[in-house]
Amino acid sequence: MTTRRDHGWFDKRYMYEESIRMPFVLSYPRRLPAGGVHAGIVTNVDLARTVLEAADVPPHPGMQGRSFFGDLAGDGDPGDAPEGLYYRYWEHDDGNHHAAAHYGYRDARYKLIYFYNDGLGLPGTGPGRYPGEWELYDLERDPDELRNVAGDPGYADVRARLEVALAEAQAAVGDEPHPSQPVPHPV
Repeated sequence: MTTRRDHGWFDKRYMYEESIRMPFVLSYPRRLPAGGVHAGIVTNVDLARTVLEAADVPPHPGMQGRSFFGDLAGDGDPGDAPEGLYYRYWEHDDGNHHAAAHYGYRDARYKLIYFYNDGLGLPGTGPGRYPGEWELYDLERDPDELRNVAGDPGYADVRARLEVALAEAQAAVGDEPHPSQPVPHPV
C-alpha cells in the first residue's frame, strides 16, 4: 500500500496536488454520456462559465475562466484547452495558517512553484519575510511531489520553459512577479 504525503497541510492553500485537485461531478443526461471523465486542466474559475453554458445562459463579460462544457459534451475545440494553469496564494503567514505566499504554473507533466515568502504588507498577511525558494516537480516520475528537482541540471530546460509560461500566465491575469524573482529568459 502506498501512502500519499500531504505536505503538512489539509486544505486549499498550497499548490500541491492534494490541495489544488477538486472533485466535480456533473450529470446532464440529455447532453453528457454517463461515466465520462475530463482529464484536461481546469481551474475553479472555469466552473461558473461551464455551468452557465450547460444552462444556455451567457456569462457576464467580466467573468474569468473558460467553459469546458464543450469538452465534456464532445463538441469543444481542443485548441481552446489551456496548456497549464496559474495559481497564487498571497495570504502569507497570516498568524492562523502559517502558509507561505507563493505562486506557480502547472502543465500536464510538470509543476513549478515560487515561494516568495512575503506578505507585501497587504492586510491579512503576516510581517515575516524569508528568502524566495523554487520547487519543481515531475508529476509523471514523482506524482507525490516528494523530490524537488528545481536545482537539478537535468531539468534546467523544463524549468526555463515553465518560468516563461509562469510569467506569461501572470501577465495574462494582470499579476506581477514578486520583486525577488529573477526575470526569466525566453527558451
